[in-house]
Amino acid sequence: MAHKEKSGLATAGMVLGIIGICLSLIPIINNIAFILALLGLVFGIIGIVQTKSGKKSGKGKAVAAVILAIATIGLVLISQKIFSDTLDNVTKNASTTGASDEPKSEASQTATKIEVKTLGDAFEANQVAAEKEWGGKLVEFSAVITNINDGRLSFSEGITSEEFSMTQISCNLKDQNQALNVQNDQTVTVQGVIGEQSLGVIDLSDCKVL
Repeated sequence: MAHKEKSGLATAGMVLGIIGICLSLIPIINNIAFILALLGLVFGIIGIVQTKSGKKSGKGKAVAAVILAIATIGLVLISQKIFSDTLDNVTKNASTTGASDEPKSEASQTATKIEVKTLGDAFEANQVAAEKEWGGKLVEFSAVITNINDGRLSFSEGITSEEFSMTQISCNLKDQNQALNVQNDQTVTVQGVIGEQSLGVIDLSDCKVL
């Protein structure tokens, strides 16, 4: 019985299939595995045809090449689907988290209308509690201007219920040109975000005269 020549394509296809299946679950690199699997599939099919005709031996390797190639292609498609879905979820979660962590802008808040004495008395009684309650909130109130200086309006008269009080409110104008249209002893309605109190002065940022 004559010794049949082994099918080189069957052997090559099986080797490519083994390499491909080893790389099939590694993201990005499995693109190479997909190409190797396609080559291995072609080589395996050709190897089966060669061995079936009786010209060459190695049918087992050819069949193994086809099976490994098909398995590799399937694993690559599944792993890439999982990787893509995971990446989408991470991106969505990051976007959602980033949006929820952003502080509310002044435009997105509704100003709370209050009596100026309500704010002044709260800080006069307990600064820490007042900053916790009112800090970062957009408020609107009316008060008498006692000083205008460098884009700031100061309010110190009638700020608290106390007859003598060092508490003041400093309105840091968002548009400093508004300071040109007001004067001392004028009653104005302002809107701004309450900050901290320092040396008796309550900070009101992003302030504007209505």
